[in-house]
This record gives sequence, structure tokens and C-alpha cells, in this order.
Amino acid sequence: MKDIATNDPFYVTDGGKVHFYYDEEDDGYTLCGGLWTQVYQGYNGCDATELYISNTINGKPVLGLDADLFDRMVHLSSFVVEDDHPSFRLWQGGLYSKDGKQLIRMPLQYRQKVFRVPDSVECIMDSALCNPFIETLILSHQCQTIREYGVSCAKNLKTIYLPRSLQSIGFKAFVFTSPKDVFYEGDEEDREKIEWADTGFNVGLIKAQWHYQWEWPKE
Repeated sequence: MKDIATNDPFYVTDGGKVHFYYDEEDDGYTLCGGLWTQVYQGYNGCDATELYISNTINGKPVLGLDADLFDRMVHLSSFVVEDDHPSFRLWQGGLYSKDGKQLIRMPLQYRQKVFRVPDSVECIMDSALCNPFIETLILSHQCQTIREYGVSCAKNLKTIYLPRSLQSIGFKAFVFTSPKDVFYEGDEEDREKIEWADTGFNVGLIKAQWHYQWEWPKE
């Protein structure tokens, strides 16, 4: 079912509501975490385990995902996206932008200890890697940005590989994480060029042992 037709401001996937709103400027729909209007109020279903993202809603394309979409979906374990979806794609269980440049979300239930971000990814989106099972995180050589809360609450993260291409680390990007080792492709001068949205909430990353000009791990 590539198109969802409904008069409600939500559709149901795996027993849980998924809310959306129409963006007149882009002439398409954005999925969100809930709606609060004079005639309707509601959140996404907290028991949903599978999120289906249709190509269209009422004939208009699904173009965007708000950052709060996943806030209450704590049991989400998988995504379903059509191969011809205009905006999104799947790779090894994760949700990405169609061009592969944005890692949007790995499910909380992803249980592998090592995660290597695909080479195409340039941006780790808001809360994309809030995963309690990943112990080693290897970013892509193309990665430039880690957005706010991007790797937050990764409580078992011990080792992270950061590329020299990294330009900015967002607000609370690593809050509630405390990696032991950071293997950085650049040198100390390169590190000084990284733009930090904050240092206090990213103190776990800052206080880790940084190793410079490190050879990238092979697959």
C-alpha cells in the first residue's frame, strides 16, 4: 500500500498511530511525533514496533520526518519503506535519505556491538544513533556533521572513529555517553577546527583518550 488515504491526521502502523501534517510550501507531508490543535490532540503510539513510511498520503508525497517522530516509539525495531520511495531508503535495517547522505535512524533494538556508518553518509541526524547496544562506532570518511542528540544515550559506546572531514558536533550530540577511546583521522590542529555547539553536555567525548592520525579500520 504505497498510498495512504485517510481523513484523520494520523495513520496506524503495527498498532500505533503515526501523525503527519501537510506542508504547503513543499506540497507534501511530514511525519511528526504528535499534533496539538483546537480540534485534535494526540501522540504517536508508544507500542509500535514497525514503522511503515508510505510513498504518499492522500496522493501527496511524504517528504520529511520531524525530529520528534520517534520520541515515544521506544519499542520500534524496524522500518518498512518501498524501494521506489522518493525521499527515503533502507540499508541494513537503518533509515536513510534517498541519496544516502543522511543517516536518519537506527532502531533502538539494533543489537550489533559494532556499527560502521555507510560511506555515503555526510550527516548523522538528530537522535539517529541513540542506541544502547553499540560499543564501537565507525563514522564514514564523508561525515561532516553530527546533529543535536545524534549519538546521545549510547551508554555502552566504548570506541569511536571520527574522520578528518568532521566539521561540527551538535548540541548534546554525545550526552549520556562516555567512550573510552576516540580514534581521530586528523591531528590536534584539525581537531581544533571542529565546531562544537556545546562542550559541557559533550564532556564524555571530550574527556575520552584521543588518538590522532589513526589509520581507518578495514572492513
